[in-house]
Amino acid sequence: MEVRKITIDEAPDFPEIVYKYRKWDDIFQKTIITEKTVFMAKPTDFEDKKDCKLLKRYDLMTNQDIFNKYVDLSKEANPTWSRQQHRQHAKTMSKNSPMKNRNYIKDRQEQDFLEFDRRFGVLSLTANPSNLKMWNKYSDDGKGFCVGFNPKIMFSFLGGGGKVIYHEKLPDIFYNDDFHTEKEAYKEIVFGWDMPESTIKEIKDTCSNQNLAIEFKKATKQNDEIIIISI
Repeated sequence: MEVRKITIDEAPDFPEIVYKYRKWDDIFQKTIITEKTVFMAKPTDFEDKKDCKLLKRYDLMTNQDIFNKYVDLSKEANPTWSRQQHRQHAKTMSKNSPMKNRNYIKDRQEQDFLEFDRRFGVLSLTANPSNLKMWNKYSDDGKGFCVGFNPKIMFSFLGGGGKVIYHEKLPDIFYNDDFHTEKEAYKEIVFGWDMPESTIKEIKDTCSNQNLAIEFKKATKQNDEIIIISI
């Protein structure tokens, strides 16, 4: 399998705007506007404990894979050695490699994940601002709001991003912090259908104070369907 890094411009069907559902009466969630910050959650903070837990499959390594790995490590550690010396060293190390020990592999996988969890954060966004379940769960049953971002600006600033694809079977194979977001990344805010007018005014004033050139919209609820309108 070939793994190739591509740019956002090369990605197929990439949305023009990505959204984050928020609650205005939560002092931490409102900082997405008041301080232009987004929260990068640890992988272990997700509701689904399998999210982002793609363990390295050391158990799938063949004897040749292990040998080749030791050759590479030897070249890094001993740059003056000859090809024969590297291969002899790799042969010796491969015979007693811990990569053939199931208990070691299990511990190594957990340690790798804990290190990943400590160093990386994940920002979850959606291309759909009209999801009733999301409004109810993450935006206080329509009393909250939804912020739309330009993904090309945001992801270039954060270091990358892409569509999440869920699989029944995991394929064999982002520390906890806040990140300030470029004001140019902000595209629009969608107010919930039950958000008080006083709160809408407060958010508009905050956007003005933060110099956000942003479009305001409102979500209207018609039966079980969400319709977004400009205001």
